[in-house]
This record gives sequence, C-alpha cells and structure tokens, in this order.
Amino acid sequence: MFDDEWIATEKVHGANFGIYSIDGGKMIRYAKRSGIMLPTEHFFGYHILIPQLQQYITATREMLCDKLQRKLHTVLINGELFGGKYDHPSLPKTRKTVMVAGKPRTISAVQTDSFPQYSPDLHFYAFDIKYKEGADAEYTTLMFDEATELFQKIPGLLYARAIIRGPMSKVAAFDVEHFVTTIPPLVGMGNYPLKGNWAEGLVVKHAKRGMPGFDPKGLTILKFKCTAFQEISTDRRQGPRVDEMEVVRRDSISRSGVQLPDMESVIHDPVQLDASKFLLDHICENRLNAVLSKIGTDPFEKEEMTPDALATLLAKDALKDFLKEAEPAIVNTPILTRRDMARYVLFESRRLVCSRWKTILQRQTPDVVG
Repeated sequence: MFDDEWIATEKVHGANFGIYSIDGGKMIRYAKRSGIMLPTEHFFGYHILIPQLQQYITATREMLCDKLQRKLHTVLINGELFGGKYDHPSLPKTRKTVMVAGKPRTISAVQTDSFPQYSPDLHFYAFDIKYKEGADAEYTTLMFDEATELFQKIPGLLYARAIIRGPMSKVAAFDVEHFVTTIPPLVGMGNYPLKGNWAEGLVVKHAKRGMPGFDPKGLTILKFKCTAFQEISTDRRQGPRVDEMEVVRRDSISRSGVQLPDMESVIHDPVQLDASKFLLDHICENRLNAVLSKIGTDPFEKEEMTPDALATLLAKDALKDFLKEAEPAIVNTPILTRRDMARYVLFESRRLVCSRWKTILQRQTPDVVG
C-alpha cells in the first residue's frame, strides 16, 4: 500500500468529541472518548457550542440521507474539541462561564501545553462521518473525500483539510518538524502570530479507507508527530520516546525531498490564494539569471555563496516586484497569511536554485570548476 494514495490532515491537539444524531434525528447527543455523555455533564464547557453543533449535525444528516437516498438511524460526526488558550500579549485574558444544569460552569482550556495554541475560545474540528441504518447495525465510515464534500457545504464548520496527498513516499517526506499549525487564521487569530507555534503533527489516512469492498493489507491510519511536541507530551518515566515511522520518513525525504503543505490547505481565501500562486510565478529562470548578474562571480569564487543564500536573494527579489504590483487588500492580508506566502516563495526559490546549482557553479566560477 506504500504506493497508494494517502491523505494527511493536521492533527489537532484537543479532546476527542462526537456529535450524534440518533433515532432518525429525533435526538442529539454529545460524546467524549469514553462514550455518550449525560446532558448535565460538564466537559470543558462544550455547552456553549451546542447551537452550532446542532446545526452541523442536522445539516450533515439531511445531506447524507439525500446523498444515500435512504433513512438513517444514527449519524455521527467525529472530531476534536479544542482551544481555550492563546497567549498573545495583544489579547486580554478572560474567564468565561456557561450554564450547565442550572449552574454556571467555567469554560476551561482543552490543551495547556506551550504549543500548539489555537484560540482563546472553544471550537469544534470535524474529521470524519459515520452512519448506520438500524439501531443494531454496524457503522459505515465515509471516505475522506466524501466527508469533505459534505463538510465544506456547512457554514462555519471547521474540518480536517488535506494538507498533502499522494503516495507515502511524498506524504512521509512532509516537513512535520517545522509545520506551523494552520488553525489560528481559521478562528480569527491571523493577526496574532505566536513564535514556535508548531502543529502537533499529521493524521495520515489511506484514501480508500471507508470505500465499500476495500480490503486493506495493513494499517489505514498513521500519525506523524513533531519531535518537539513528543518531547513535551511524553512521560519520561515511560522511557525514551520511540518514533516507529522515523525510518520511513527519513527514507521518504531522501527520495522526494522535504514537502510543504498543499497551498490550498493553508491559504483558504480565494483572492489571497490566487495572489500567492501569482507570486510563485515570479520564481523563474529569467529572474534567477537577473539575480546572478547582480551578484557577480566574486561571492562564488570566494565560496561565500550557498544555495540557501542564493534562494533567499531570489525570493526577496520576487517579493519586491510582487509587492509593487499587488492590490492593497493583498499587501494588508493577516500577518500569518503573509508569512505563509513568504514561506512558499522561499521554498519555490530553493527548489529552483538546487535544481540549477551545478550549472550555476560552472557558469559563475569557470576558472575554478573548469
């Protein structure tokens, strides 16, 4: 299955949470990992989200029944409850409460680690849909693309988006160690960046998981976690941390090179996305040659120029020209979006420079190389 298509999404650090629509939609219940909760149970303050959660599950049931052309006993959206902590100096610390069983209860942070941090408020993040036709029937899981098709039609719903997809050799080469969480801009934190706000990692699923008749020959769900997150979340009394996928990831990087997230999974606004693609078009052979002509041969003859340094100069040159032409709305995009755009243009610059480095050296240092 190594060469099959796999789909990676951001692994959100939170509490497992399910929304159930039961008995043909007559009843809605909420669940934590251990099972369905009583309506009076206080669980991080999720009650404050109930109006939205009801809309999400009701819309999902309606669309799913219409898609399948049959009635369903139970529809379930699985996801994560997350948020409650975002330590940015420009955001005031607030303490919020919600009424549960007639009593005010404090809304608490779901995650308390130094990273990743997503939002000062509580949110729900959906990652799959299951259903069953009868009360005693087995659950059927929708394929990733089928679930996404429904999720994207529900206003306001946060859901797992494909960060990168392809064969395992590509997905496992993803740069999980420097993966900044994509969630804050989606929940209004785009102008409040946090240093070192790394994502927990990736959840990687086989693209055919949930397809009728699919007979997997191994695991269909894998998790790639950022080493730094594993270090802060591992109980040292349990012994040294073991990453069973480390060898696979290292081998994949050597084959495919380090991979970034698909741009569409990070920059969601259509106008900003088009502008970002236009920016990448500025990275080309002609611009590289123009940058080289400005530098001259001296830095190469003295062996002071490196591929990374040249790529940085190329990226800066592209950004400078892009900003001259860009509309004010693009120039003033949220800080995190601007950082993402810069990251992609630098990545594209490095890729071009590395692919031409041998030729560049031959041209810029003819006496030395020859």
